[in-house]
Amino acid sequence: MHPIVLLLCLALPLFIVPDARAESFIVASDEWCPYNCGPGEVREGYAVDVLRAIFEPAGITVDYRIMGWERALEEARRGHVAAVIGADREEAEGFVFPEEEIGMDYFAFFVRAGDPWRYMGPRSLLGRHLGIPAGYGLAPDIAAFYDFHKKEIDLYRAGREEPALHNLRLLMEGRLDTVADDAQVIRYIAHAAGLLGSIEYAGYDGDHVKLYIAFSPADPRSVGYAARFDKGMRALRASGRLAGFLDGYGLPDWRKGREAVP
Repeated sequence: MHPIVLLLCLALPLFIVPDARAESFIVASDEWCPYNCGPGEVREGYAVDVLRAIFEPAGITVDYRIMGWERALEEARRGHVAAVIGADREEAEGFVFPEEEIGMDYFAFFVRAGDPWRYMGPRSLLGRHLGIPAGYGLAPDIAAFYDFHKKEIDLYRAGREEPALHNLRLLMEGRLDTVADDAQVIRYIAHAAGLLGSIEYAGYDGDHVKLYIAFSPADPRSVGYAARFDKGMRALRASGRLAGFLDGYGLPDWRKGREAVP
C-alpha cells in the first residue's frame, strides 16, 4: 500500500463522528447551597451530586448551570433546560415531577449546644432573643403572636449579605440565644464554619415544603428521566450513598432520625 494511503487509513478513526446516542441534559437553578452550589466547585451541592450519581453511569451527562430562578423556570418551560433544582409543586406547575423529593424546605430553630430550650409553639418564644434573615417571613401563627408580644420577644433581622452566618456568630457570642432559617442552609453554613458541633436543632414551625428536581414539560424525555430519578434516588438511599453525599455537607437525611420531618 502506498505510504500516503496508509497514513490516511490510520488517521480515519480520528474523524469518526461521535456516537449519536450519547445524551446530555441541562439542569439549572439559582445558587442555593447546600442544595446546589457553584458549578465546578469541589462541592457542587448535594442535589447535583445525586443527579450525577443517577444519570452519568447511564451515559447521560449532567450539564449543571447557574441562572436566575425565574429564568431557569422559563427556560425549562420552553424545553431549553431539561430540569430545575429545588422546585415545589406550586411554583413549577405543569412540570413533570418525580415521586421522590430532593429535600425539604422548613423554617427551623437552632440554639447553642447544651441549651435545653425547644420550640413548642409561638408562646415558647417569649423571652427569647431570636435572629432571622431580613426579608424572611415568619409563619402566620408566629407573626400574629409576635404582633401582640413585641416587647417580650427580642427579634433581630439580619440584613447582611450572609445573614445566616452573621446570626450564627451572634449566637456563639451570646448576643442571640436562638436563630431560625431554612434548616439545611443553617446546617451547611455551620458545617462550613466549623460550628456544627456548637449548635443544636430545637424544632421547626410545623410548616414544610417538599423540594423536587422538576423536569421540563416541553421535553419528551422528561417522563423517562423522572422515572430514572425515582429508581436511582431509592437505590442511593437504600445503599447509604445518599447519606454519604449529605454527610459531606454536614446534613442528615431529612426523612430519618430524630429531626425527621413528617
